[in-house]
Amino acid sequence: MTRAALAVMAAAGWPPGGALADGLTSAQLNSMLAAGMSAPIASALSQVAGQPNGLAGLNAQAQVAAASALPPLRQQLWQAVMPFWGEAIAPAQSTQLTLGEDFSLDGRFTAIQLIFANPGNAVTLPAVMVAPSASAASKTTPVDSSGNTVGWTAVSLGGASAITLAAGTASRPSLTLSDPLPLQSLARSDGGAFSLLYTRVLSPASGTSWTASYLTDLAPLLSLAAYASASGGRNVALYFGGGDLVSTPAVANVLTDANAALGTTFSYVAGIRYLSPDRVVTIMGCGDSLTAGFSTASGYAGFGLQASVALSRQLGIGVSYVAHGYPGQSSADFTANCRTAATLLHPAVVTLPIDSPNDWTGVSNTASGTASATATAAQDAARIAMQQRALDLADTVLSYGGLPVLVTPIPFAGYDAAAQYGAERAQGGAFARLLSPRGGLVLDAQAIISGYVPSANRPPSLPANCIAADGAHLNDACQGMLGTALARALVPRL
Repeated sequence: MTRAALAVMAAAGWPPGGALADGLTSAQLNSMLAAGMSAPIASALSQVAGQPNGLAGLNAQAQVAAASALPPLRQQLWQAVMPFWGEAIAPAQSTQLTLGEDFSLDGRFTAIQLIFANPGNAVTLPAVMVAPSASAASKTTPVDSSGNTVGWTAVSLGGASAITLAAGTASRPSLTLSDPLPLQSLARSDGGAFSLLYTRVLSPASGTSWTASYLTDLAPLLSLAAYASASGGRNVALYFGGGDLVSTPAVANVLTDANAALGTTFSYVAGIRYLSPDRVVTIMGCGDSLTAGFSTASGYAGFGLQASVALSRQLGIGVSYVAHGYPGQSSADFTANCRTAATLLHPAVVTLPIDSPNDWTGVSNTASGTASATATAAQDAARIAMQQRALDLADTVLSYGGLPVLVTPIPFAGYDAAAQYGAERAQGGAFARLLSPRGGLVLDAQAIISGYVPSANRPPSLPANCIAADGAHLNDACQGMLGTALARALVPRL
């Protein structure tokens, strides 16, 4: 974020109303600058340090910025959906397979692009095809409203039917958009609520090594039924078959929750970008396992997905969700991945945390056994780096007219009370409240979850009734608290 942008925010009186209660003083700002904070940010902080903080004393519902005072969201022509995402790489394959996925889209479509993800070496896919369907009765054969089989249409990249994907890594997979393809969705004949798009991808020929991403968190297992439940009925189907079932489409092996471990729960198609004549909004959730909904009952019920489902039901519009919560990743990796996705897809809303326990774990391990001053300096540097990444990503979202939502440090059992960085996370929340990006929002997770009164001396804690089965993450109910607050903040903008 530039000095000029921050100066505009300060001149506009951000943050509005109330009394500063974040414990962030001018002396601390100077200390942050000395520890390596960039001069533009420190300068802007100095300008707003004496400004009142409108979040002080507000209840949980009001712990988001006053969205009603902001202009409506800019309508993005293209929408996108990426149902679930993880950084696990499937074992290298050397046999040619056909990989199929069926997607539920939140509005009718008149054109589509496939979103390819590649976590390995550059690879060329010999053939990729798509088809709309009026019914989900058959997971492998698209049909029209009369039950007749619908023909498949070839997908291209740069005009070529053989699609070459750039190399990526497990932590930073490459993302590629196919050429736009005019394609009309079909009205559902089976009572379903979403538009269906079927996809088929032919892997490289046998004898050629290739690697794809698992469509799960950290293991090659997933529950399609659980995802459908968490997403409000947005079904996703997966299937596979040996050899070329793309050039001449044929029936393949449909994966179920019972046999997923035996099949291929990986694919190169991570999602769909689509042009819709309907009122549809896309939300992207950026972050780590706390964003992904790790350890909720379904494994997918993060606050962003819950907000998307709630908004769709409440407003009667389509709300697509791009899942970009990467379990186990540090902010350096997930902000890089989210910047790539945001630049390609232009989601209308992007939630982005200014903090991750995964960063603090590394700092505490590095700092263990060192002098207190050295450990504190390492923590200061980590916090400042995380904050800078969040602001840089917010600028990317703002540059195309999107709405960034800064999320204050989400309470995390077993870490928030740790002396080595508890106060650092508390000050991170103060930073987000002071530096909400121009036109953006702040989702104050610390206050919503913990009823936390900002203080530089006491970190937020995760209440016992919020702790998931793994003893660390948020459960469904408390992810829902964040999702409800996010939805309420967005309603006036939609």
